[in-house]
Order: sequence, then C-alpha cells, then structure tokens
Amino acid sequence: PPPPEQDEATIVKPSAMGVPDGTERTTGVTGTAGKTGTGTGSSSMDMASWRRIASAESGEYATVGMLLKGRFLLEREIGRGGMGVVFLARDERKVEARDRDPYVAVKVLNDDFRRHPDSLIALQREARRSQLLAHDNIVRVFDFDKDGTIVFMTMEYIDGSDLKTLIRERAYNGMSLADARPLIEGMAWALKRAHATGVVHSDFKPGNVMVTREGVPKVFDFGIARAAQHAGSDSAG
Repeated sequence: PPPPEQDEATIVKPSAMGVPDGTERTTGVTGTAGKTGTGTGSSSMDMASWRRIASAESGEYATVGMLLKGRFLLEREIGRGGMGVVFLARDERKVEARDRDPYVAVKVLNDDFRRHPDSLIALQREARRSQLLAHDNIVRVFDFDKDGTIVFMTMEYIDGSDLKTLIRERAYNGMSLADARPLIEGMAWALKRAHATGVVHSDFKPGNVMVTREGVPKVFDFGIARAAQHAGSDSAG
C-alpha cells in the first residue's frame, strides 16, 4: 500500500462526556493534558514484537467505549487522518488519582501502517525523542504502545484550533502583526528547543501547529513524516 499521508485531522468538538466546550471547531490531534504521565512501558517493544503485530492477518479496530491497556477509555472520536483515528480518552489512572484533568488524546494507527514493522519501530523511536521535548510550545507525547494488534500513541489533548484553520478563517482580512507575532515567536521557540535536543520536525507546517483558546501555539507530530516514509520504503520493496 502507499505510504500513510501526514495526519491532519479536523475535529468538531461539541460538549460531551463532561468535557467543557472550547471553540466550535477544533483541528488537529491533541489537547489539554493532566499532570501525570501516561507511560505504559512501550520501551520494551522490539522488532520481533512489532513483526508479530504486523504479521497478524487482520488488525483489531478501536471503537468508542473500548478500554485500551485496561487504562484509556475511548469516549469519542475527535479526528481522522491518513495515519489513523484520534480519540478523546479518559485515563482511568488519573481518575483514580483524582486528577482534575484526566483526558488525553489517543491516536490509533490504521491497518496499513500497522503492517510495516520498520515504520512502527521508527514511530516508536520518534515518540521517545518527542518525550524529551518538554516545552510550553510543544504538544507533549506520553507514550507509544499496543493493545493486542491495536497500535496507538497517547498525547496531550489541546482544546483549540490548528493554525491552518485559523489562517483560512482570516483569509479575507489577514492576520494583524499583533496577533501573528506571538504565534511566530512561540513556534520559533518550539523549534529552537527541538533542535537543541537534536530533534528535527521534518514536516513543519500550519496543519501541525495547534493554537489554544488562550492563543498559545503548540507544535506537534515531530518526526512523524520520517516514520511514515518507512512504510513507503517497505511497500516499494
């Protein structure tokens, strides 16, 4: 199959399941995170493990109401893109800990992506690198893991809109310097932090920048395009 497209999911976010309303339209794959991490030990996954998942004849499908790893309750779908489906999920460990904000975003990879173990290893590596990028202008990646043949990433959930959507909405009036400057500065700080850590985004564009309701830009999907290229290389071979 062709390599997965870069994920640019458009999210329509009505009030549901106790999650407060944000903007009427939300774009991207992420949102507000709690204070505790969601690591589930994916670092132990090796090529042999990923090959077993890839060789399964048919993968399982994540659905609303499913509890992944006995921990992440998928409450509703909030986005869909070339790499897979994004769900708003409640972290039951955070609920038990009485965390005020137990919600995370869970990106479940599609079956085409799952069938390429090299791409899974690459994505696991990029997820580990992203975990090092602690910065106010970068969406936090918590973990990359599996449940059966379901492969998923857990990330910070951002209540807002992606920059691509904001630019479209202002196409006729443009964006004032006063509005644009903090966005540009925030993105620059995010990239500077990443480069200082040795991480290159490889697909930096407005669709990969979330803007919170408070106007704070947050860059996401570091290295995802590189990981997706492995699936294309496998297919070509």
